[in-house]
Amino acid sequence: AARDAETATPEATIRRAAGTEDRPSTAELLAAIVALPGAPADRAHFFDRLAGGGSPGRRWKLVYTATADAVKSARKGGGAPSLGFVDRFTLKSGVYCDEFATAIQRFDAETSENENGIFELFGSDAVKFTVKGPFKWPDAERRAICAFRPTSAFLKLGPLEREWPLEAEEPPFDDARPTQLPFFKFLLVDDEVAVAQGRTGGVAVWARE
Repeated sequence: AARDAETATPEATIRRAAGTEDRPSTAELLAAIVALPGAPADRAHFFDRLAGGGSPGRRWKLVYTATADAVKSARKGGGAPSLGFVDRFTLKSGVYCDEFATAIQRFDAETSENENGIFELFGSDAVKFTVKGPFKWPDAERRAICAFRPTSAFLKLGPLEREWPLEAEEPPFDDARPTQLPFFKFLLVDDEVAVAQGRTGGVAVWARE
């Protein structure tokens, strides 16, 4: 009974989603995400788990995303049951995006650099798009908000490649409060998975590479 209770926790359901077999339905996964505590007790360890380990940092593969509307519906109890193919088509409970795209995010604690992008689409690396820039995590022992600002972009289309700087925004990055920037509020980070809610209210799950 104790083992069954352990495997039924929201964290265990999310870890199953990071694997390739026996994945929960998108409705089950979204229900587990919204069941996570808003102020995790172990958040003091999130920063090191996400970005520590020395340069070039740690890499995380995007597994699943859900929109703000899907999250709101799940919080009201409308995220289940799963409707199978129809559920996937309407994105009612989010989508396992790693089934068609390889999107990787990298956080480097030593350089405070974040890189995020798509490296493959439907198994082909003919298209690649990434952005790179600084990130900051003020008061990491008590807060779970990581803010970032892309400053350069890279695009590959077949043999063609282009890299360009992105326009500077106000206020300056160093002076901006996290809530003035794109940010993730992390709900779970361990050695296997990371879960965060973005500024717009959507959520995402990453598997550690």
